Amino acid sequence: MNYQKIYNSLIERGKNRKIEFYTERHHIIPRCMGGLDNIDNLVDLTPEEHYLAHQLLVKIYPKNYALVKAAQMMIPNRPSNKMYGWLRRKFCDAQSKCQTGKNNSQYGTIWITNGIEQSKSFGEIPDGWQRGTLNGLINAKRSSEAMKEKSNIKLENKHKELRPLYEIYKVEGFDGIINIGYKYSKQNLVTQFAKYLPEFVPQNGKPRKV
Repeated sequence: MNYQKIYNSLIERGKNRKIEFYTERHHIIPRCMGGLDNIDNLVDLTPEEHYLAHQLLVKIYPKNYALVKAAQMMIPNRPSNKMYGWLRRKFCDAQSKCQTGKNNSQYGTIWITNGIEQSKSFGEIPDGWQRGTLNGLINAKRSSEAMKEKSNIKLENKHKELRPLYEIYKVEGFDGIINIGYKYSKQNLVTQFAKYLPEFVPQNGKPRKV
């Protein structure tokens, strides 16, 4: 991962905006690396960005122990990434429970569509409507049409592949098929004839079930 690129992007974003709320002043080139206190070397970052910037500097210069110390000194005054993750998961879980069952304003409703528009219903589906969203119905139709087209293409390709073989088979039998390099069994070939060629007639003249 290019930590320098991420750091540069973070700094550029900080330079090219104006923030009305609380920010922290950050030295773009750290003072421990010769950075000065002039305006060109300072940028205002949010506390979260400031914390991230120091983590990135440690990753860019892992052997600079002054940077490691500076990043470590920031930790006591703000939660760690693990603490934030724990709180975030707790919050999402609480939100989910508050919106479960009858506490949810949408409890008992379903989406219905007539192919032109969609609406919400409390379980009743009027004539001409069906369960689901309009986009869902459109996507299902497209998927069905795509599968049908794919099936038709497969059938057409099978016809092109098998019909020349069938013409040889009718005249010379399976020996003629072997002579042109067919590598599979007679049963395999006859099964494909019966499955894909409506004009296929078994040698015994009896209809074949596949």
